[in-house]
Amino acid sequence: MQSIKSMSEELNEKFMANVGKIIFALGLVVLMYSSCYFLLMGVYAFLIALIPGVFSQFFSFCFMFFLYAMFFVLHYGAMILITRLERNMPSSIGYLFLGFRHRRTSGAVWIFSGLIFICITLAALPMFLNEDFTSLEAIQKFFTNMDLVQKYLYYAILIFAASFCVLFFMFSFVWIIIYDLPDVVGIKACIRSFKMIKPRLFHYLGFLIYVNWKSILFVLGIDAVKALLYFFTKKGLNSFLGYLFGFLGFVAVLLLFAKTSIAIPYYYDKISERNDESSNTK
Repeated sequence: MQSIKSMSEELNEKFMANVGKIIFALGLVVLMYSSCYFLLMGVYAFLIALIPGVFSQFFSFCFMFFLYAMFFVLHYGAMILITRLERNMPSSIGYLFLGFRHRRTSGAVWIFSGLIFICITLAALPMFLNEDFTSLEAIQKFFTNMDLVQKYLYYAILIFAASFCVLFFMFSFVWIIIYDLPDVVGIKACIRSFKMIKPRLFHYLGFLIYVNWKSILFVLGIDAVKALLYFFTKKGLNSFLGYLFGFLGFVAVLLLFAKTSIAIPYYYDKISERNDESSNTK
């Protein structure tokens, strides 16, 4: 396989040629999911008021899994659209809705929904273990203490990011496998992705870090500056600097996600090319 540096240079060419389309596709997915989320939250609040209390908790879990499933159905479409861009194939916005037409994604959608539920549960665990939420007054008191809320928010983001990477990293090829190999779906696609990544784990991880190191350093640098300013002033940033740092951080994270989204199918295709070459030489 090529060196990480040469692969990164090749990927950068593909990324720069499609960066606008990738960011637009990801932004559209976020917009659609957010719209669905707020619409469904309204329906959920209405139904909860009608459902007896004994069933409300069960309904809440079902509703959360439905929302997670919606996210992964849209993510499948976005991943296939970006994969086609990486392969220089004709692509259109219609591919974002591919998950609603390909029923073979359902097994992986429910597996991933369960994993994301685990990530969110782990992220919220420190807060629920250390704070009192047994009464409405205790809940109101907690949310009025912004310093405490911010502290647990940082913990939640850190734990969620770590658990998400651990649980999803080995399955990052699943959507492409399901698209390329219609007969390999659900748990079989997850196993195939795991087997493809396992022997190249550190090379793959090093590749993803290498192609995103500038964005990663930029995000960490912004967070470090904000933390230092808050530590020394105890007041945080003024409105102008706050908006400026927030915007720069958002751009850096967006570029990180955009480049990672095209790096995944790029690496998958490199592995597939190598496997095809090996098969032809036998």
